[in-house]
Amino acid sequence: MVSDNGTEFASVWEESLTQFGKLLFNNDIHHRTTAAYYPQGNGKAEAFIKILNRELLRRQSFDTLDDLQLALDRYLQFYNNYRLHSSIGWQSPVTRYTGCSIAASGLAQIPGLETMAANPIFGPASADPPIPITPLTADRFQAIVLAF
Repeated sequence: MVSDNGTEFASVWEESLTQFGKLLFNNDIHHRTTAAYYPQGNGKAEAFIKILNRELLRRQSFDTLDDLQLALDRYLQFYNNYRLHSSIGWQSPVTRYTGCSIAASGLAQIPGLETMAANPIFGPASADPPIPITPLTADRFQAIVLAF
């Protein structure tokens, strides 16, 4: 996991862990921090937060944490499986990660547009099912990377 050097993530004492650091350590997750005073080092995460705010959080409000969690889960499925990303050649992350193509057309799978996608007046809409990221797909990706 990569984070900035905020006090919630990194302790000022080199050999001491924050609560966050202890959680990662107890779950066998390696923690790396970006260079101090260099926010561009965490650019991908900052870009994702900006996109999430623009495409989801500013467009609706949530009555409960469960409503927010459901919306986040749906959005992440869209973001990883169907949303095309210019930085990776207009592919979806799951396509790039697994090497499997996934097709979507019209308004299919766009969060918040389900009613429009189902209405034929807006044209046909269809999409392949999302590709689950499992240990099997992760192993497949590792095999692809190691082949190069």
